[in-house]
Formats: sequence, C-alpha cells, structure tokens
Amino acid sequence: MSCPACFSGTIHDGTPAGTETVLHGLPTYIASPAPSEGMEVKAAVVIVSDALGWKFTNTRCLADAMAAEGGGGGGGGGGWRVYVPDFMDGNAAPPTLLSLFDALLYPSPSWISTLLKPFHLLRVLATILPFQIRNRFSVTYPRVERFVRAVREEEASGVGVGLGVAGYCWGGKHATVLASLLRDVDGEGEEGEREKRTLVDAAFTAHPGGLSLPADIANLRAPWSMAIGDDDFVMPVGEVEKAKEALKKSEGPEAMEARSEVVVYPGAKHGFAVRGNPGDENDRRRGVEAREQCLSWLKRWFAKGRWVEGYQ
Repeated sequence: MSCPACFSGTIHDGTPAGTETVLHGLPTYIASPAPSEGMEVKAAVVIVSDALGWKFTNTRCLADAMAAEGGGGGGGGGGWRVYVPDFMDGNAAPPTLLSLFDALLYPSPSWISTLLKPFHLLRVLATILPFQIRNRFSVTYPRVERFVRAVREEEASGVGVGLGVAGYCWGGKHATVLASLLRDVDGEGEEGEREKRTLVDAAFTAHPGGLSLPADIANLRAPWSMAIGDDDFVMPVGEVEKAKEALKKSEGPEAMEARSEVVVYPGAKHGFAVRGNPGDENDRRRGVEAREQCLSWLKRWFAKGRWVEGYQ
C-alpha cells in the first residue's frame, strides 16, 4: 500500500560509508562497524526500506548509524552488520518524487506554479501506479523471506549471532510478517529431535504501511516493536489502539504483550523515522529517538538469545 505520505519528506545530507555487493542474489548495501582489534560481528540486521528503496541516502545513512552504534551495550560484545537489499527489483520510487509531492501538496509561490500542478499530478501518477503494481506485497514478500532465511543460514548461523529485521513504511508489513515465522533447528534433547525457533530474534517497524489489523500481528512470535506518530493518517490513533488490544489478547505460555512495544511519538507524521526534516528540531529529535528505540529493542533481545516455540 502506498499513499501521498509515503512519498513525502526530506532528503538528508550525508555520504553513505558502506559498500555495495550482490548477496543471496540481490544487490545489497552493507554497513559494517568500524574495524577494531579482536571485534567480531555479533549480529546481522536486515532493513526492509521505505518506498524510496535500497539506494535512498537517508536509508543508507541510517544503516551506517545502526552499524556504528548497534554493537555497544547489550549487543553481545561485538559489532552489527546491517544489510539493505534491493527487494524491489530495481523498481523503487525515485527521490525526485519527494519534491513533486511538495509541489502538489503545499501552496504555490506563484501563479505559474499553480498552473503546473496538473502536470506534476500526471508525473506523480505515472510513477506511483507502476510502483504499486510492481512492488505489491504478493510479489516482493517472497524475495524478502528468501533473503532473510539465507542470512540466517549463513551470515547469522553462528552461536550467539543475532538476526534482526527493521522495516520502514513500505517495509513495515514485511518485517512484521517475518516476526511470525518459525524455522526448524537441531534440538539438544537426548534424541537430537528437531525444534522450532523464530526465524528472526527480534523485529522493529516504524510507521508501517499496509498492515492488516489485527490479522498481521495476531500470530507474532518474535519480539516486535513499533514506532508510530499520533499524526500518521496511514495508521490513525484508532488503528494504533487496535494493535495494542490485539497484542494484549495474544495467547501462549508468555503473552505477546510482554514481548512487544508500541511507542507513540506526539506530533510525528508518517515517515518521520526516515524522511523527517533534520532542520526542524522536533523532526530531528523524533528521528533520533526512533533509531534509539530500534537499537535498544534489538540489543535487548539479541542479549536474551533465540526464541523457541513455547516462548522459553
């Protein structure tokens, strides 16, 4: 699902410091912690981006910050490697769409700008409609799950290596559904029987788009955290309350409410965690706080270890 707010916001200054490669069949931006003597990579985090895709400067700089800041504290004594794959198969929305939406949504500074609004509208529709078709959930989700399973089997297969997923806007539904998946692993019982563990150790999402509530969170198994603004018309306050109630009603040996959080940011609009205006002090602060929420949540659950069926 896409909406005008999914294509509005600010492009941040900054130069991404990571590298590009092809990983598990997908072009991928990789942000790694600064090398230091004796440090091991102790966690892998997969970002499922917003509509602007894997090349968007804001998302890459966010990945850099997560890689730089993630390994401290409860992250297990090592650094994090953060992956931003191209889950859209080259069909991400162009960053120029942000300025087009500004021209449409805000008052025109001149009569010429007013006359150009229909032209801008046509350009927007010519971009958004193909985007929605090419990047619908049924097409993109299988790519996301395959990639995350491959990372679990290879980059995050070692003892004590955590795997987290962070989904923003367009990627929020993907990250949430991943948090409901289990995988078979070799057990530690007398007969070495197989047991179920969650695919990811923890999931985070900010201002998710396209969630079906309460269905998409009814079967959550991995710890799940959401950052949402109280001025987000994609998920209004009523939908946020519906999500909270669904988490309270979840079943299991340990209720999902104890392994989830919903943090509401007063005054925040859709997209604030990635595309907020850094020149606005409130926007800047909310963006930093949302990043810290993500980091804190993943650190907490990486330190606790992997979840098995039965929520041990």
